[in-house]
Amino acid sequence: MAKSRKQRKNQPSPQKGKARTQTSKPVVETKQSTETATLTKKIEKPAPPKASPQKTTSSSTDAAMPFGQMNYFIMIAGILLLLLGFYIMASDKETFGFGFYGLTLGPIIVFVSFMIQFFAIFYKKKG
Repeated sequence: MAKSRKQRKNQPSPQKGKARTQTSKPVVETKQSTETATLTKKIEKPAPPKASPQKTTSSSTDAAMPFGQMNYFIMIAGILLLLLGFYIMASDKETFGFGFYGLTLGPIIVFVSFMIQFFAIFYKKKG
């Protein structure tokens, strides 16, 4: 049974490689597409107010150094005490350093020297 020309025009023709657009269907906006549209909008927040520049009384050499002079003196004292603690542990006369100097006095001095190093790092001059 042959179809007339009018019947063949109304039916979509199967064409390979080409998609046929249909304008008769209404465009339905889904909830997901509105969410992604709101996410893609650029949210602009007002810039925070700039802080006024603080006046410093330190010289330009102080700004370049991370620690003050007192910090470095405390650090050097801690390093010297650390070396003294290791020397005391090494100079123990007992076998393998199992005497009082190697097991007690030396480690205590080393621990105190590390605490001095932490203090030197966090020390700030008052005023």
